[in-house]
Amino acid sequence: RAHAPGRCSVLTSDVPIMAWYSGCPAYAFAGAPDGSHLGLLSGQWRYVIVREDGDHQPAPEIIARDYLPNLRLVRDYFDGTGRLAARLYRAD
Repeated sequence: RAHAPGRCSVLTSDVPIMAWYSGCPAYAFAGAPDGSHLGLLSGQWRYVIVREDGDHQPAPEIIARDYLPNLRLVRDYFDGTGRLAARLYRAD
């Protein structure tokens, strides 16, 4: 929410939750035409949230090959037991 509306966007498997928390337009991994998922993002601040459980997102091999080389890790998020739950990346 620190970024002005319209200047950020998020690619995630949890669209309603991330749109509400961030105040940014959010897009689903599954909603991209022809696999051009990063092309859905707009604005100065473009983020990708990757869940550790992989729910509703591409396979880990696809994330590693097609996404991570274009992203910079911003923050890790942990669940109540201290296990890694998700990672927040920025697309530069």
